[in-house]
Amino acid sequence: MAFIWIKPLLLCLLLLLVFIDLSQATSLSTIPKKRNYEEKYYYVIELVDESFVSPQDVEKLLDVQHEGQVGALDNWHVFSTHKSLTARSDSAGEDSQDRVLARYEQLKNLRRSDSSNKKRSASPIDAILSVEKQHLRKRHKRAPPPIPTPITDIDPVTVAASLGITDPGFQYQWHLINPIEHNDINVTGVWEEGITGKGVYAAIVDDGLDANSDDLKDNFFAEGSYDFNDHGKLPLPRLSDDTHGTRCAGEIAAAKNDVCGVGVAPDAKIAGIRILSGQITDVDEAEALNYAFQKNQIYSCSWGPPDDGQSTEAPKGVILQSMIKGIKEGRGGKGSIFVFASGNGGAVDDNCNYDGYTNSIYTVTVGAVDRTHSHPYYAEKCSALLISTYSSGSGSYIYTTDVGKQNCTSMHGGTSAAAPIATGVFSLVLQIRPDLTWRDVQYLAMISAVPFNLHEKEWIRNYAGRLYSHKWGYGKLDAYRIVQNAKTFKNLESQVHKEMPIIVVNKIIPFNDHGIISSINVTQKDLDDVNLARLEHITVTINIDHTRRGDIEVDLISPYGTVSHLGAVRRYDEFKGGLNNWTFMSVIHWDESPVGEWVLQVRDRQNPEHTGTFKDWILKLWGEKIANVLSTNPSPSPSPSPSPTINESPIPTDDDETSTSTSLLPTQSSIALESKSSTWIFAVFGMGIAFIFAGIAYFAKRRCWDKRGRKGRSFFSRDTYDVLQSGEVATGGDVSLPLNKQFMTSRELFDAFGDSSEDDESTQVVFENAYMDEDINDDEKKVDNGSYTEGMIEHRDGGITNDSNNEDHQ
Repeated sequence: MAFIWIKPLLLCLLLLLVFIDLSQATSLSTIPKKRNYEEKYYYVIELVDESFVSPQDVEKLLDVQHEGQVGALDNWHVFSTHKSLTARSDSAGEDSQDRVLARYEQLKNLRRSDSSNKKRSASPIDAILSVEKQHLRKRHKRAPPPIPTPITDIDPVTVAASLGITDPGFQYQWHLINPIEHNDINVTGVWEEGITGKGVYAAIVDDGLDANSDDLKDNFFAEGSYDFNDHGKLPLPRLSDDTHGTRCAGEIAAAKNDVCGVGVAPDAKIAGIRILSGQITDVDEAEALNYAFQKNQIYSCSWGPPDDGQSTEAPKGVILQSMIKGIKEGRGGKGSIFVFASGNGGAVDDNCNYDGYTNSIYTVTVGAVDRTHSHPYYAEKCSALLISTYSSGSGSYIYTTDVGKQNCTSMHGGTSAAAPIATGVFSLVLQIRPDLTWRDVQYLAMISAVPFNLHEKEWIRNYAGRLYSHKWGYGKLDAYRIVQNAKTFKNLESQVHKEMPIIVVNKIIPFNDHGIISSINVTQKDLDDVNLARLEHITVTINIDHTRRGDIEVDLISPYGTVSHLGAVRRYDEFKGGLNNWTFMSVIHWDESPVGEWVLQVRDRQNPEHTGTFKDWILKLWGEKIANVLSTNPSPSPSPSPSPTINESPIPTDDDETSTSTSLLPTQSSIALESKSSTWIFAVFGMGIAFIFAGIAYFAKRRCWDKRGRKGRSFFSRDTYDVLQSGEVATGGDVSLPLNKQFMTSRELFDAFGDSSEDDESTQVVFENAYMDEDINDDEKKVDNGSYTEGMIEHRDGGITNDSNNEDHQ
């Protein structure tokens, strides 16, 4: 009876927490309105911020009907008009004659010609920033491409027998457990620590997700799911080829059972966002990329423009705004994690820098490597490629869940299969560090990647001392390595950028090996002007007229000689329009000093009958703000986690004061802090009082629970993972997870998920790129065939071992 008065206080506390959560969630998802593209034309109209013009004013102005706001985008709205009102075609070529677009241009022209009064009163047309007519088009899956020539399949059973291995279970999920080549994502040590993706929500933006599969049903997250093709809450596969999304979902979060193996993060929740089963418009895609973005944390996207070696397509307008909205406000301001497959056009000389999704600074671009550490013929190369992970090639594929109650497939692959594996690894990271921003995740992926096949000439060393390859980025993703680094990683400061003045060239590109050289000098004052502390991404926006776009080569050379191949030759690209305001991106120069002369080299060496003119270009530096410098968009205090001891052998740089850009996007949420300061004061005061009383009740009541002899979970108990500090031993976790008896019978997997009676002590190891030893570039000390450099530490065979004496087998 003494504790009856506690219940109302606990109820008040619960209501207060709900209130606070709602007050900071600026864009809770609503059910998208179904659009009828057969009967109506649709237009996306952007209004000025805090516009004095309402959507109803726009209706009258352009004679259209307001259909609602575009998802979470505050100033973007959808309008429609019945096709019966105009006989114009819906093709893109007829947009210049569209009634609504023509009306908009007429009003703008009249407004420009009105010079009767310099101080004109505001007009509704002034509030309209853009009008985009919507066109249906199909996004392309990056599914396994056909094999162009016959190859000799590897018989894993025969190979295993030759090595004295009699257990065939490993052959199915070799990307998790690979006792033959020892090439896998190194995840079992993470599972042993109880890190399995609990509390993390990943959305598969694809062709559907079979929520009825025994492998996926327990982890299906309905609240974060939606079908943008058939407009329904359940994004179930409906077409015969709607298998892609289910297979990707199985790689991420297939449950711990005996169906089709296990996902990289078997306790993560997965949502399905269906967009690839038919044609959609830009507004559909924009809403999909922000759908439930306060709940969905990672968006796994194994799709993009056609991988045909002749397309250039980038998100723009409403799609670009949705991505920016996601990284600024998703996950409570920490930013949505967009993971994109690099593309399967390698066989036709496609390059992921001609894909505006994969060369965006807002996305993690993931390439592919096969089980023998070879570069698959389909995998695209580019300077925007951040990391790689395993997929099909050399006769092997990825084994995963398929559509059906207990169906599995052994034929998943392409870069489509690589991106979900990375999503699974990032889910493990976010379980222990939910405070990480979208840039933190990119940085951790970069410093934790493991180079391999170091005899390959593709590897270069940037001036920050890191190895990079246009084939594989900074290397393969290692789950154990990135999780250990995440435990002590200190959040980056907010993002800034520096846009340099436009460089006008206007010269004909000669047909020779030299081409045209143009340069710009970046000074320390340029960086100081924007408080740029450390370089991350670099973008180059370029204009080139050319009668055959596929002949153009574009290289960016840093002040220290590091070369980014921005634009490569594409033999099938015969487009006659050149490159018009196309933006290339490079991650190669991360942590280099930007001070000095940056050189852009444009060459034309393929077909002398085709010519071009290099018109102009703009260099933009993106990176981290100088610490403790106030900006217009302040970030909350960084995570309380200690500074990382990530590299025991320091990065060999000449200048520790190098790096980055101007204030643009905060990495932590500052949404509505100024306008809702009074709400937060009330909330904090109320929480303080509530917690005092609740704490008294909790500690008093704990004695009663202890007397009953049980470890019952209290109202305040948390089922989360405590971040390990340096020197602590990884313990605990779920040691009773069921084993997949059919496909996961290797001893290592049993040690990871089974109930072990022997708990070996392990040492906390946190490191940044152990390959960055100062002797790594000596030819005599390079390691061929994917073996690791001397001193590299890994977690394998149930414990932490020094792997310097072990070699990877090809």
